[in-house]
Amino acid sequence: GMNQRVCTCRKRALNAGTDLCVSLRLCNLELFIQKVRKYADMTELTPYAAHELIKAIYVGAPDKSSGKRRQSIHICYDLIGFISLSELMEQEMA
Repeated sequence: GMNQRVCTCRKRALNAGTDLCVSLRLCNLELFIQKVRKYADMTELTPYAAHELIKAIYVGAPDKSSGKRRQSIHICYDLIGFISLSELMEQEMA
């Protein structure tokens, strides 16, 4: 199961002899990608998928300074943290 994959991945990171922090981040990214693959054909986000993939959602205070109401939304994904929308858009364009 997932716990076995986590243990295996972390053991590999420890044995690699590289920077532990970098190794664990790569390991977490690998585990997150494995989770996401289960939902590749999904057309809408279900509560179960959201619970499994998302750690927290932060909604900023409304800002009306531009004349329009705007709010920032930051999604903290499980295992990998925050990914900026601009970073995702750059990857999509590449």
